Amino acid sequence: MSYRVLEGFEPALPREPALRNRLLAARATAALALRTVASRRDLVELDERSLADVGLTHEMALAEARRAPWDLEPFTPRRRGNGGRGGSGPWATAWRRSLGRLQDGMREMLLRRRTRQAIAELDGRMLKDIGVSYSEAEHEANKAFWHR
Repeated sequence: MSYRVLEGFEPALPREPALRNRLLAARATAALALRTVASRRDLVELDERSLADVGLTHEMALAEARRAPWDLEPFTPRRRGNGGRGGSGPWATAWRRSLGRLQDGMREMLLRRRTRQAIAELDGRMLKDIGVSYSEAEHEANKAFWHR
C-alpha cells in the first residue's frame, strides 16, 4: 500500500479523556523524536561551508547525531557567567523545564518497556518467587509501554 493512500488517515482514539490525552501526547512525543533524528542525520550530511554558516564543525555535527532522540536540550557553547546554560529569563527556564519533563517521560516509557519485556521472559518458578501469578505477569507484559 502506498503512502499516498494512508495520507490523512487518523486512527480511532479512545473516548476516555485521560487515555486520549496520553495517547495524543505520546504521538506528539514520538513525532518530535522522529523529526529530531531526521534533522540530526541531515546535519551530518552538510558540507563544511554550510556547517560553518550555522556555527558548527563536522565533529560537532557528529556529536549531535550521536545524541539520543529524547535528548532535546539545545547545544550551547560554554560561556562564563551563566554556568554554560543557554538563554536566561522566564521563557528559557520554561523551555528547559518542559524539555526536562519530556526527557523524564521518555525515560519512564523506556523503563516500562524494558521491565515488561523482562517480566515476559520470567518462568513460572521466578514468578512464584516474586509473588506474581502467570496471568498477572501476562497482563502486565502485554500492556503498551505508554500505559501505566
